[in-house]
Amino acid sequence: MSTRTLDYGDNDPFSGVIGRTRHLAWPVHAYRITIPATLSAGRDLLNPFERVILNVIDAVGRLDEAALAQETCLPVDLVRTVILRLRDKGLINEDNLVIDRNRRSWEEEIREENYTSALAFRELVGGRLLPFVQILDGRNPLKTKLVDRRTLLRRDYASSRLGPPSAKEVISIITQMKRRSEAYAQSTRTPAIKQIRVEREPEYYLLDCPIAVQAHDAEFRIADPFGTGFSRVLEDVFSLRLETDEKLQEWMTNWRRALSTPKARDGEESRPREPFDTDEIRRRYPRLVRALIPSPGAQHRSVENIYASLEWALYYTCEMHDPQLAIRRLKQETGNNYSQWLSGIAEGLGFEVPRYGFRPVPNGKFDDYLDQKPEMDTVLGICLLQAEAHHEHPLRRIASASPDFIGRIRVLARDRGDRAHGKHVTVANGAQLESDPFMREIISALLPAIQFDSNAKSTDAGSQADLLLDARTSLQDAFGYRSFNKLGLSAQASLLTAEQFWLVCKDGDDARAFISNLYSALQGVLREFLSGTAPVGAREGEYKEQAAVKADRAGLGRLPDELASVRPRRIRETLQGNDLSVGASVIALLLTAGQEVLKEIANSQPDFLAAIADILAKRGHANQPAPMQKADAGELRKSAISTVRTLLELIQED
Repeated sequence: MSTRTLDYGDNDPFSGVIGRTRHLAWPVHAYRITIPATLSAGRDLLNPFERVILNVIDAVGRLDEAALAQETCLPVDLVRTVILRLRDKGLINEDNLVIDRNRRSWEEEIREENYTSALAFRELVGGRLLPFVQILDGRNPLKTKLVDRRTLLRRDYASSRLGPPSAKEVISIITQMKRRSEAYAQSTRTPAIKQIRVEREPEYYLLDCPIAVQAHDAEFRIADPFGTGFSRVLEDVFSLRLETDEKLQEWMTNWRRALSTPKARDGEESRPREPFDTDEIRRRYPRLVRALIPSPGAQHRSVENIYASLEWALYYTCEMHDPQLAIRRLKQETGNNYSQWLSGIAEGLGFEVPRYGFRPVPNGKFDDYLDQKPEMDTVLGICLLQAEAHHEHPLRRIASASPDFIGRIRVLARDRGDRAHGKHVTVANGAQLESDPFMREIISALLPAIQFDSNAKSTDAGSQADLLLDARTSLQDAFGYRSFNKLGLSAQASLLTAEQFWLVCKDGDDARAFISNLYSALQGVLREFLSGTAPVGAREGEYKEQAAVKADRAGLGRLPDELASVRPRRIRETLQGNDLSVGASVIALLLTAGQEVLKEIANSQPDFLAAIADILAKRGHANQPAPMQKADAGELRKSAISTVRTLLELIQED
């Protein structure tokens, strides 16, 4: 009997890869579990805004008014009113934390609770439980698909005999899933152990796991088979299997050898490559190049090609100039004055504003942007705000040369819509469309490295903006788009600066600033975990001793010397909200985090403490030159990224 491959849709988080994506057929045991499905909580006690704020605080932890407003997309003054009402009702304290003794009044008093069937998964190559539970109901049936050309990984029979997850392990999986979901969309709470039932007999399936080799570092990444970014668990298991499985080593070696001598791209052997179609440009702007190449059998670009090319050119321009600040401003401006506000910015730059102005960008479109699905209204809005803030932004050059740019974009959008609906269809056969020269002019102005004339010289193919784009793309490949964009602006900036150094450094370069930026990024992420108060009953002189005990019990090992030597005063001040160093922040994390959280860290990254200690040791006082080999810088970068990813997995994500 053939093994069924589970179907969770397509997941393509890759960007800038070498060759084609391949697919692994990953064997798993699926266990039927029964868990409570809470449909509502506190319905009669709280209004919708109060439920949203309370659920966010319950899922994420302490947040101030500004952070809650950003998380829920509610006005700050409304958030302030809701917080005061929740305090008056005795549901949260002055620190915006849920008061546990009053939890039942809103969580259990009026709760409609049903039980539902679900599946939990244990992969059979390394025996790890996967952080995913599929609820089985009419909206989420178990679907399978027929696949071919998949590399089947061999089962490890010791893993096959590990048996079903315990109720405690199911709770851990559900907790991890809740962190990866929108806090205010949660309608279920973590069940109690006694509410969980697990069937002992497994069902055998395969998971379809896309794998690709990244262009910037030649490392492989494995996409999450359940459809969200990358799978760190499967990547770790695959790396370990590569160390011992000779057949898998041979498969990987043959694949890499084939990538080093690539064949001509399918369907492009007979088409001469245009001046912009170079390996470097394909690596830096992969989706733009795809949009610029006419469809097979066509001589010229269609209106769909032209419009998509402009969208992608604006997208890459956004990525060169830090889109997060612009996105935050666009999210905040949602009222009736939105069109007037953005029109004023466009006019100030020198653009002619279309008759009907601008429509607000729905929040879901920003999520699409973070998933590399840009749409014109989104990228145009971001670029306008960036150009307002940066006098060297290329959109200013376009405003000077083509003030009717926005209007012509709207005409293109209408033409594309007409074609999609079968009206006024103009097909480019023997001659190119009139909008093609306009598109080429705009793209070369936005991205001077993209040239359509073989005699033209690229004016800034190696510019700082291009290097920043390379660094951002490299980090997004390492973290996944959503996880990277969940980093705070300070941590992002530090990592981007460090990544720019690593991309261009040579053996023997001074890595002092590189190490300091990795240190700064770690401290920014660690700050998310600090509770702001010292553990009850802990005296200052006992901080390190208690931290060492908790670390050892969780499986993190002993405290390295770089952490054991942190001054207690620094730890105390860090616990009070004044984080002075990474070392003190790590001790504070060990003191304030629950034992289950620390065990999750140990399971994800056993060398967590050692990796941080290595950065502390290399940084020293940050006042001495630190010459470093590029390979060593790469290892330090990899270790720091792994540590940040470990922490991010414990922070609320989309």
